[in-house]
Amino acid sequence: MTRRALAAALGAMRQLSLAWLLWLLNAAFAAAIVPAAWAWWSRAADSPETDPLLERFRFGVFLELARADDWSGLAAIVTTALAVLAAGVAVGVFASGGVLQRLLYPAEDRAMAGFFRGGGRFWWRFLRLTIMTGVAASIAAVGASLPLLLVLPPDRALAGGGLVGAAAELLPAALVIAFFCAALDCARVRVAAGDERGMIRAWFGGLWCAVRHLLAVGALGVMVLGIWLILAWAYLSAARGLAGAATSAILLTVVAQQLFMFLRSALRVAWLAGLVSIVRSDVPPRVSTSISPAAPSTLYDAARAVSDAEEEGLPVV
Repeated sequence: MTRRALAAALGAMRQLSLAWLLWLLNAAFAAAIVPAAWAWWSRAADSPETDPLLERFRFGVFLELARADDWSGLAAIVTTALAVLAAGVAVGVFASGGVLQRLLYPAEDRAMAGFFRGGGRFWWRFLRLTIMTGVAASIAAVGASLPLLLVLPPDRALAGGGLVGAAAELLPAALVIAFFCAALDCARVRVAAGDERGMIRAWFGGLWCAVRHLLAVGALGVMVLGIWLILAWAYLSAARGLAGAATSAILLTVVAQQLFMFLRSALRVAWLAGLVSIVRSDVPPRVSTSISPAAPSTLYDAARAVSDAEEEGLPVV
């Protein structure tokens, strides 16, 4: 099953039309949040306390600003960030529905309309699965990290090896969150493949699917993550090499960024295609009960032929 899932993922990366649709949706969302990002930037630019944040993000400085009551722009920035996060989750849920509609039913939906029809059809069900997964993953991540936080000394932060210590603290939570994200996508595939309506049952089914096929899901995740890291390294290297104030350098950086976003969309399609190959072994495909448009005319022609044969006295078999 692992080999079949990896082959399905690599094959799905050649579906460039689906990757383009996903990239266009993400680009439209990015364009829609430009006013919010501009409001955030203007708030930060007007405050002298935020000058260190304009060079690069420093979490310690941001926490100090959060504790300061005299910075009126903080509330607006946090509110804007939360609104963008909520909108991003909604768009991501819609995109997952569109991709799965095209992957599961390629004969029915090969046009752009199929992508958007699938996104709207599964949006509410996928959103409920996402909320359930977010709550469960948060509780599980805290439970996984709490024993390690209790064992480590409180003065571990920035002393020698502090970065390794911080990574050790975050690793259990990161693994738990990654597992629940994989289980969420397994549940989405179950819903789309079997047209399930009970989201609690589908969520637990996705969780069990991720546990049952842990080796295949893990291998698929490692492959996708490895390709993503290579692409991210290549993009960051190109961005550093193109750094400059010239217009040509800026344009080339934008092109490299959009190429990276497109390839990331292709990796998302590959991940879902691999999960489809895994989940299909547990969920039977949906059977369409609709009659094809050609069926009535075929039946009519057969009945007409029988009637003509009877009128002419010919034997009818």
